[in-house]
Amino acid sequence: MTLSDTATSVTAEPVTGETTTREIPRRRSPEPFHWTRPLTEFVIAVAIGIAAVAMMSFSTNSQDSVNSQLAAAGIHFPAAGSPQFSPALFPTVQQYAGQLVDSGTKAEAYANGYITPQLAALTGGQTPFAVSQAAAADPTNAPLQAEANAVFQASTTRGLLLTTWGLSRIATYTLYGAIALAVAFAILMALALFELVRARRPQERGSATSFRHTQHGQQSMSMGSSTSN
Repeated sequence: MTLSDTATSVTAEPVTGETTTREIPRRRSPEPFHWTRPLTEFVIAVAIGIAAVAMMSFSTNSQDSVNSQLAAAGIHFPAAGSPQFSPALFPTVQQYAGQLVDSGTKAEAYANGYITPQLAALTGGQTPFAVSQAAAADPTNAPLQAEANAVFQASTTRGLLLTTWGLSRIATYTLYGAIALAVAFAILMALALFELVRARRPQERGSATSFRHTQHGQQSMSMGSSTSN
């Protein structure tokens, strides 16, 4: 903080003829305002705000694209009560009975809750790769070839659905990040405005104090001159 320690000297001559000097101490001058901190906060806030808008736009567009592509695929869960959708074999997806797979959540449920149990029942616990290798080793076995084709199609569909679900999750997490950045943007803007308001008030008070000191000094000098006369 810059201090002004200079005092104003006022010379006066009393009736006795002696000259005395009275010191009028000045108050501390207000600290000069620096624009660096609020300007930095403002620039950072603007950058964060732009990033938040970009992330929110990316999240919205990605989620819409995932949902529209899933809906265009036309994949439906079997109707409730149908033999191929028994609660014993598919207990975790019964709430989606008869619904269209049009979201990342439903895609994951269809892949893991509906296709995975079918693959386990179809392959007898073997991996799709093992079934494919067995079919390649016995190309004349028609039932085995049909099983390998069914397993391949189911595995491919499951993989695509899980990939779509992963993209949906990325879009969701991007939205969460955009919300967090928006909160940070609001906080930094509030801090920058607070710094400007807080710095303006001491400057106004300092100007008024300096004006009063000047008036007081002039009055004292006038009194000293009158006394000497």
